[in-house]
Amino acid sequence: MKIMFLFAIVFYLLGCARPGYTPVAENMSCSKEYNSKLKRNIYQFVDQMPEPPGGLRELLRYATRNVDFINDDGTIQGSVKFEMIIDVDGAILEEKITGKEFEAYTSTDKKVLKNIRSMPKWKPGKCKNRKVPVRVGFPMSVCLSQ
Repeated sequence: MKIMFLFAIVFYLLGCARPGYTPVAENMSCSKEYNSKLKRNIYQFVDQMPEPPGGLRELLRYATRNVDFINDDGTIQGSVKFEMIIDVDGAILEEKITGKEFEAYTSTDKKVLKNIRSMPKWKPGKCKNRKVPVRVGFPMSVCLSQ
């Protein structure tokens, strides 16, 4: 019985001793999904997330620059949720307003996206020390006071 147990342990260790093999952790980090439009994998969670130039506060400041949050019909839009893909070179791809079709975008939505498109390149995200494209999303709320 002891010999069978010892044999099982040795077999397991030899099987895991391959170069580059990391049990369990290999499958748990860096979740991704295939993007048929871009024809490649896009990651959602990575070891090192992309970073905007100047940090998150500067991103929100940049996104709201020249945006008045009053739509063409006179209504006030208090929040905008947007997402985009940060490519391996830091470029912004497929920016969009979350949960809306393009036809339903308000003037505020369009102004926010216009500002996002003009942003400088980001520091790209990394998975296992390799630059990868990452989908990121941000909610943005405006507090109106007198």
